[in-house]
Amino acid sequence: MEAADDDVIRLARVCGAFELGELLTARFLPIGVINRNWRVDTTSGTYAVKELHDSHATGVRRQHRTMNALIGLGVPIPKPLERSDGDPVYAVDGVEFTATAWAYGQHLDGLAMSLDQAAILGELLGTIHLALAEALGPAGDWSEIAIAEPVQTLTYLDFLLDHIRRKPTQDDIDEVALANLSWRRTILTAPELSAPTGPEMGPHGHLHGDFHYNNVLWQEGTISAVLDWDRVRTQSQPSEVIRTCLLTFGGHGAIDLPRTEAFVRGYRRQRPVTDDELADAERRMWWTWLNGFWPLDQHYEHGNTRFDHQFVSNASTFRWWTDNRRDAVAAITGRSATRHI
Repeated sequence: MEAADDDVIRLARVCGAFELGELLTARFLPIGVINRNWRVDTTSGTYAVKELHDSHATGVRRQHRTMNALIGLGVPIPKPLERSDGDPVYAVDGVEFTATAWAYGQHLDGLAMSLDQAAILGELLGTIHLALAEALGPAGDWSEIAIAEPVQTLTYLDFLLDHIRRKPTQDDIDEVALANLSWRRTILTAPELSAPTGPEMGPHGHLHGDFHYNNVLWQEGTISAVLDWDRVRTQSQPSEVIRTCLLTFGGHGAIDLPRTEAFVRGYRRQRPVTDDELADAERRMWWTWLNGFWPLDQHYEHGNTRFDHQFVSNASTFRWWTDNRRDAVAAITGRSATRHI
């Protein structure tokens, strides 16, 4: 999609600020939910330009330093660019932009990956965790995944149910939300339900923060680039393994377990982690999804419908995950599915 005229004017200024040469063409990339992205061709080459909406300059500068530190450590990263004064951020009309070298390749949907490719992706995440430790040093303090309280969840869940039921007419997203929320309410009020307890198991360290198939590019059967480093943080590393599996091999009403198993096997070749540590991370992530409604909060309280598709996809994935947890944990940990989870 060609960029709009006003965007072209701003992008030309961005190219000038980063000394990329004269802007020849600018193509809007319909990827990403919050930030806006372009491919720009100039007299000196091809680059990626990002217009920031969910980041601030301090964080972007930290991200810039992290990406530069990772170069040469086995992680394919598009070179982050900076202005002549060393600043990786440039503001036009109050809007901040960053630029990187263009990364060639294509996104590969998780369900289109072969088992070998799923394992390669897992190996890369292990490499990233090790490289981040080398580049950034000891992890220090970390933030654990918050353990939600069912009472608070039920209060907000009932608020959403009441809000939807009071609508004069209900659309498709209302119907999906009603069914999913009613189902979750049954789980949350079950007497046998119990929240995870104690500290998180497993190694803690630096994470990519948003590692999944849509932030990875493939070219000729190998991974050519890992994108979007703005969420690097310190947390349980097994938690990122589980999240990646859900976002990459989930959706479409199920989780692809053979690819999940291959991915985790690849990860463990680079970064040792025990069955119990993975099972603990799965339990905590399941609990987080059970108690999480942020897309519905955006939809019903803020009128933001950009995340509706994520809610629909995640709702079907979570339902399948809940109904097939023994098999899911078996794929994640390598345990027999007959063992208690």
